[in-house]
Amino acid sequence: MLYAVFMSSVLPPFPQPQEPFDTPQLLEVGPAPEEPCLRADAARNRARLLEAAA
Repeated sequence: MLYAVFMSSVLPPFPQPQEPFDTPQLLEVGPAPEEPCLRADAARNRARLLEAAA
């Protein structure tokens, strides 16, 4: 069984990072603070209005 030979072989060494790491920064997900949050129906109506205006 060829698969078992590959699974039992020694893994190569893990590569070292090229640039130094600083403190990790958190990724902010969601709307920006200055953008108002739209309801789903309001966003749908806005898209329909912009499409009609185009």
